[in-house]
Amino acid sequence: MKIEKKHLIILGLLAVIAGLTAITNLRFKNWQDNFNGGSFLEPLRLNVDEIQKISSIEETSLKKFSSPDGNLIIDYPADWVAIEQPEIIQAMAPETWKEKYDLQTLLFALKTNDESAQLVAYKGAFGLTTEEIIEEIKKTTQDQGWKMNIASSEVEEKKAVFEAKYETSAGLLFHSKEKILIAGDEAYLITALVSETSWQETKDDIDKIISSAIIMNEGGI
Repeated sequence: MKIEKKHLIILGLLAVIAGLTAITNLRFKNWQDNFNGGSFLEPLRLNVDEIQKISSIEETSLKKFSSPDGNLIIDYPADWVAIEQPEIIQAMAPETWKEKYDLQTLLFALKTNDESAQLVAYKGAFGLTTEEIIEEIKKTTQDQGWKMNIASSEVEEKKAVFEAKYETSAGLLFHSKEKILIAGDEAYLITALVSETSWQETKDDIDKIISSAIIMNEGGI
């Protein structure tokens, strides 16, 4: 799918990540095929008017997202708007990871005054450790011709949080904070990312978003 010749990023991680998104976005060739050569990390570029046309901004300081299974909870600021168009949501999960890990996109949100700031949450049946998932993200990112550098990380058995910097093949720079939460054989991947030039002004929002992401049942649903 193509929206005014501008493309979706990130996740990361898989959620996702951006040229930017789709961190979480998970950097795959199928995404490039579906989006006219754009990278899975490349951001969806919509102006404020366009964002408001496909969703709505609530008059609250904070929004709460709950996954369909009720297991993942994320709080995010009200000026980040969840995209509700099914064709966009479905396209956020690359075909290769859909098949390999039964990957589902749970949430895709954009900051209304900064189109490069994006939030993506995924759920997949990975059956991998947090370290193995990070390595899988690195590999797929590199396969796309992107450079990925992990700036910091805290890795535990069922949870990992890391910051990453990405450089596209065109030299564009992006910065993300990502979280992996393990629940049984499944994993939730949450990626919040933004262009490197906007990182400092967006960092507080991103820190709060990633910190808020929790699962209610570590054993899975």
